[in-house]
Amino acid sequence: MNGSNFNSMGMIENSMNQMMDMWRFTVNSLSVVQDQMENAIRTQLDQNRQARQQFNNLVNDFSRSAYHHQSQLQEAVEVFMGETNAQSSRSSSK
Repeated sequence: MNGSNFNSMGMIENSMNQMMDMWRFTVNSLSVVQDQMENAIRTQLDQNRQARQQFNNLVNDFSRSAYHHQSQLQEAVEVFMGETNAQSSRSSSK
């Protein structure tokens, strides 16, 4: 082989090395992007879970409060009805 063939082989080898470096860089970049996306998705899922738990707690608190207030309203109506019946009985006995 003459000098120009060796020179050409060196250029081809150099080009191949540069191409491999570019592929490694590209694959590494994709890996970094994938890690970032996985972390962002994981963070979003955690936030969704927390929001869902807070919503469930809020609904449970609201339900307990509504039940408590409904019980108080029912007691007030029973007292009112009892007093109304008592007054009605006194009025009719006169």
